[in-house]
Amino acid sequence: MGIVDFAIGPRDFDQGDFKAICFIDNNAVNFAYSCCLSILLVDAKTAADYYKITLKRSAIGLPQDIRAASKTLGLVRLHQTSYKPVNASNAGLILKLKELVQVQVVDHIPTTQELKAAKPPRGYTVVGRKL
Repeated sequence: MGIVDFAIGPRDFDQGDFKAICFIDNNAVNFAYSCCLSILLVDAKTAADYYKITLKRSAIGLPQDIRAASKTLGLVRLHQTSYKPVNASNAGLILKLKELVQVQVVDHIPTTQELKAAKPPRGYTVVGRKL
């Protein structure tokens, strides 16, 4: 990965093999400088297509706009995961929920077979049923 200077507003930078996508709100420049949460560095050869967003903290007691952003991303219950395409509007919603969610950048949405294969075994088997 490479390092790119901060910029205000959504822009694309091409530096060799790296592409940096900057999403910085004009009101949050100081926060972006301190936390570096608004910069997403993506290798241009393996550019990620989706955000994997998991709700880790509840939105109970938070303002209505925060709860609406959570619902817009499809996150209603704790530990619920949603896959959204990488774009400026989804990045803005994620920044609004930055204290509540865990975000990973993935190449594709896993199928149900892939999710079942990743699950550990139950630890028991059903031998028979009385009814």
